[in-house]
Amino acid sequence: MAQSCVPEEILRALTPENCRLVALIHRYRPQSITELCRLAARPQPNVSRSLAALERAGIVSMVGSRPKRPELAVQRVTIELAELQNGRCEVDDS
Repeated sequence: MAQSCVPEEILRALTPENCRLVALIHRYRPQSITELCRLAARPQPNVSRSLAALERAGIVSMVGSRPKRPELAVQRVTIELAELQNGRCEVDDS
């Protein structure tokens, strides 16, 4: 199901470091933020900030109780560059 979003929020969230986190979540399906920190070799506060940005952009969701685990919330992100001026993009969570 496609949903609308703010493209600037997604573009801001998709830094090279955050894209690496997304790839690690996709490949390894970590069971906690701590496990993701180990996989990424990054400190926990840094990873938590990145996950918050990815969650705001609708790319990642935090599920479960303690410990919360990151999961991909979408399978695809499409941004039509011509539509940026109109502030439109789609996120596909199917």
